[in-house]
Amino acid sequence: MLRLVPPQQLHEVWGWVRNGLIVAAKRGGGHHLPEDVYGAIKAGVSHLFAVESKGDDVGFIVFQRLADADGPVLFVFALWLEPEAGRPIEQAMYAAVERKAREIGAVRIRMQSAREGWKRRPFFVPVATIYEYEVK
Repeated sequence: MLRLVPPQQLHEVWGWVRNGLIVAAKRGGGHHLPEDVYGAIKAGVSHLFAVESKGDDVGFIVFQRLADADGPVLFVFALWLEPEAGRPIEQAMYAAVERKAREIGAVRIRMQSAREGWKRRPFFVPVATIYEYEVK
């Protein structure tokens, strides 16, 4: 379900990942460029996992390991699934993400998105509203 893409192989899948990041950014905003994600993966700050279904890559997740006062956090930095392929595997993907969190000893999984639709998903629960002011 989740397959690590080593940083050395990032160039091979980058066109597809970059396109997914652009689609996701158009839907949910964000302040980073796809190239920022590329740099974070190459630097080892973020880790790219392909989401597989029936032998095909149908999406990807970019994780970061963060630290809260009570322990490690698996932060979902970016998540993209092909629209038609994502729904049937959604629950299995969440289970795989939870297994990944357990592997690193995470006390929680965190994701941040401006998209209201995540409230309707049966996995992430909203816990805070983030307010920002752009300094001019």
